[in-house]
Amino acid sequence: MGRHRTRLHLSAAERAQAQALLDSTPDPRQRERLQVVLWASTGDHTLQDLARKAERVRATVQLWLDKFRADRLHGLLKRDTPPGSRSPLESAEVQAGLRAGLRARRWRSASEIADWLQEAHGIKRARKSVYYWLRKMGRHGCVLARASSKSASLSNGAASRGDAKNSPKKIPA
Repeated sequence: MGRHRTRLHLSAAERAQAQALLDSTPDPRQRERLQVVLWASTGDHTLQDLARKAERVRATVQLWLDKFRADRLHGLLKRDTPPGSRSPLESAEVQAGLRAGLRARRWRSASEIADWLQEAHGIKRARKSVYYWLRKMGRHGCVLARASSKSASLSNGAASRGDAKNSPKKIPA
């Protein structure tokens, strides 16, 4: 038994509006979504067909169709988060606290910085994100010793031998 055809019911006015938006918008994100809705409105395609035509995974196409069903064209084209939204780590207060803590060598690892961000500012970030922000700050040369058994090997001279595997990771100050 084959898959069910995906069918969206559009009024003549909705179809005309979707086609007009498709023809006029320069935004590729909107064009792609509108095209999928118009294809789905014919009832000739399965979800897999629509995904293949749009060169997207089925789950993505299903999300678009669900957004359309919930709030029609407005829901389909609405952005959940605005593009270029600012990270809370960009605030002057967080940046000042981060710089002060790095100067005072308050933390020994990016995980400790992430914990501080969560406790002091309510900002949850993964260690990888912390490294990104430290690099973005453009501060180099501050060495945070890892809080692990490798610290012992450092004191045994591994770093002085140039052993990169056991040397401490440099992160921006």
